[in-house]
Amino acid sequence: MGIYQGTALFPPEERQGLAYQLRKAAASICANMAEGCGRRGSRELSRFLQIAFASACEVEYLLFLSGELGYMGTRLHEQLSQQLLEVKKMLASFIHKLRRGQPSEVSHQKSAIRSQPSEVSHQKSGINQRLSSTN
Repeated sequence: MGIYQGTALFPPEERQGLAYQLRKAAASICANMAEGCGRRGSRELSRFLQIAFASACEVEYLLFLSGELGYMGTRLHEQLSQQLLEVKKMLASFIHKLRRGQPSEVSHQKSAIRSQPSEVSHQKSGINQRLSSTN
């Protein structure tokens, strides 16, 4: 959510450029984690977590660029960068554990990811409700 709030302050000419790309890359982190949890086996989960990690690296660069261009305040930039660093550490740790094949810890972490409410499912239910009310 911080990325969305931070990019809301970008100049109008960047809303369809850098702001859009930053939002899309940030959303891709969670989307790939969710998709990986829906796949079979640790190998596929690991692959999607690696994609999520790559998206986090993209967000890291785009945050850097946003800061350099002065589109984001220093405090917000530092806060988002710190949060992103934590996400990257968690992803790296989870990927490492999957590769080492620790099934008990892996299945616990996978179920923890699945149990967290996702913004996508909330949006999907809102869309379904709107579609139902129009019919």
